[in-house]
Amino acid sequence: MNADQYHLGKIAEEAVEVAQRALKAQQFGLGEVQPGQDFDNLERLMGEFHDLFTTFENFCDLVGANPIPDGVKRHARLRKMKKFLQLSKDLGQVDENATI
Repeated sequence: MNADQYHLGKIAEEAVEVAQRALKAQQFGLGEVQPGQDFDNLERLMGEFHDLFTTFENFCDLVGANPIPDGVKRHARLRKMKKFLQLSKDLGQVDENATI
């Protein structure tokens, strides 16, 4: 395994942890504190995201890339999210008052 492969594996590992924590928050709520834990699901999700971003940012530093999307990419992503949120609302899968 080379250095890139190692770092890509760590990025994937952290991404899975973010996904797992987001699904727990979806199921049990952002404010729920799991027995034996000190932090609620939102705090734990934020911690996992910080781990992911730091891991990704470190990889980008090593390969000479900028991890921060420019304004055009950010706005394009938000437009896409709004489009699919509307589709989910139209299909009755998301409450009408949900927003991006």
